[in-house]
Parts: sequence; C-alpha cells; structure tokens
Amino acid sequence: MTGTVFFAHPGEVYHLWCGQCCEAKYKFFVVAYTEPRLRYFLINSAPAKFQRDNAELMSHQVLLSAADHSGFLKHDSVLDCSSILGGDTVDELAAKYQASHNVYLGQIAPGPRAVLKTIVADSRLLSEKEKLAILAAW
Repeated sequence: MTGTVFFAHPGEVYHLWCGQCCEAKYKFFVVAYTEPRLRYFLINSAPAKFQRDNAELMSHQVLLSAADHSGFLKHDSVLDCSSILGGDTVDELAAKYQASHNVYLGQIAPGPRAVLKTIVADSRLLSEKEKLAILAAW
C-alpha cells in the first residue's frame, strides 16, 4: 500500500480484534461512520440471549444473508445496529490493512444498507448525534 492513501468507508467490513467484547476475540466490524472519529457496528452469528429477550434490541438487528455476503460470511448473520463502538483509528486500520489486506472483507449489500438506514432513523437507542453521523455517511 506504499504510496496509496487509505480511506475507510461506511459499510466496509473488517476482521479485527475486539477487546471490548464480553469474550475478547476477532469479530467482523462494519464501519458506521468516519467523522469526527471512526466508529463501528458489529456482525454477530446470531443475536445474543439478552437481545432476543428485548424487542427493541431485536428491532436493531439487520439480517445479513450468506448468499449476499459470500465473500466473508459462511452462514446468515446479523448486523447489530443497537450501538456503535470505537476501535481502531483510521491510521491504525490503515496500518493493519498495509500489513495484511486480509483484514478487509468486503461491503454490506444494498438491501441491508437500506434496512440499516431505516432502523437508525427511527432508533431510540442511538443518540441524535450518532444517528446524524450514520445517516450522513450511509
């Protein structure tokens, strides 16, 4: 990537270490927005029990079909839009990408993107500031 400028874009999926997760492990991170600071959504294999037991949290789960995301999903999964989290900065993500292009997995398909925008616009879980940043980026 020498001589190349790296840009992270909303909807891009990266395989990164999640030290903030209940069980620290590698997860699929989706860029939620990049300004003023890089923030992510997480992809999960399935909603956790606490999400399944809460209708509002479940309403923030976007189905990602393996067929539409075959470049990185082996089975249907969910994009959790109930919260966003910090993680690697753009510079840190660029360094990981430079070390191994395998950290970049692909992009969220158009259908789930549209669903995400509707969920975010109507969300009572995300702050107004977060909602504005996400909707402006997507």
